[in-house]
Parts: sequence; structure tokens; C-alpha cells
Amino acid sequence: PQPSHNDMEHGEVKPCPRCSVLIVKVEDGSCNHMVCCVCGAEFCWLCMKEVSDLHYLR
Repeated sequence: PQPSHNDMEHGEVKPCPRCSVLIVKVEDGSCNHMVCCVCGAEFCWLCMKEVSDLHYLR
């Protein structure tokens, strides 16, 4: 099923920064480090940038 407009407004659905597939994140207090199941990109849910070795040192 397609994510609802309400889900997208609450930040629970965002596009992958590499392939743009829509990703749903359950708001359960879990980590913001995400991995796209389509292209394998690792990215931060908060800033939506791909993770590099230095990403979390800023």
C-alpha cells in the first residue's frame, strides 16, 4: 500500500537519498541509521545524507 499523505507530513516516510524509493520509519525510538533495502545505501534519517566513515564526527 502507498503511504498516506498524513504519514509523509509527520516525517515517517522519506525518499532514499540515493535511489529515491520511499522508506517508512516506525517511530519507536530506534536508531536513525537506516539502510535502503533496494540500493543498500546507508544514511542518517535526521539529515538524509549518506553515511561515511566521518559522518558522526561532525
